Amino acid sequence: MTETDMNLNGIAELDDTTSPAGDPLEPCLKAQTGFDGIVGKCADLRHVLRLVDTVARGGATVLLLGETGTGKELVARAIHNRRVGD
Repeated sequence: MTETDMNLNGIAELDDTTSPAGDPLEPCLKAQTGFDGIVGKCADLRHVLRLVDTVARGGATVLLLGETGTGKELVARAIHNRRVGD
């Protein structure tokens, strides 16, 4: 099982829990998922997170396109943080 698969499994487990706003669970999400608090378990999101993991290992410039509110900034931050963490 790859690190990405383990992260995605962690996301699926955390997605089933609920917590009130401002709960200290947010740092735990970042620490456990490795994707800066991006939480979800649908197939499309898993695909995006695998792409995040792939492009973060490379040195290429990445252009994120999408409508307002789709999480482009979260994905950009996840890519950046995974590059810095290496």
